[in-house]
Amino acid sequence: MKAGGKIIVGLLMLPLGLAFIYSYSQRKPEKLRFYFEDNLESDVWRVPIIEPYQLITTDGVNNHQAGYSRWTFQEPDFQEYFHPDSINYQPGFITFHDTSQHSYGFCDITHKSINYCNDYQQFRKLAITKGLSKFLYSTEMVYEGWSQTRLLPWAKDILMQRWGLTNKNN
Repeated sequence: MKAGGKIIVGLLMLPLGLAFIYSYSQRKPEKLRFYFEDNLESDVWRVPIIEPYQLITTDGVNNHQAGYSRWTFQEPDFQEYFHPDSINYQPGFITFHDTSQHSYGFCDITHKSINYCNDYQQFRKLAITKGLSKFLYSTEMVYEGWSQTRLLPWAKDILMQRWGLTNKNN
């Protein structure tokens, strides 16, 4: 093929290549990536816990008042909700302190239930019985870390659970 023919073929292929690139760039992902994307309104903030569970708020200001948490855990799988000022995730459980009910609790993801404890001593005993840590992270600190770095304090546990690994250090 002569040089002129190659140029014509190249010019004919150019629109096809551009059309392919455009259609590929316009495709929609099949599923939102839970930790990186959300479909919430711009005036709703979130802290992902573990897919599909998250904390949400429409209150953009942290009041730092005793007995107040702007965060809500409210999911369709559960009949209850809670307002944690401190939280942690451990495989199968979300542990928390609920400021509205002044109690500690365990959100059992497997059984889709929430169990409340009357006081810290009961929470501590139940955590030991279930083999869970009684340590809770400040929800506001988790949000600050998430919003700045996209890291969660329990990320290692999520990865180990997802890949079926065990933690030899525990």
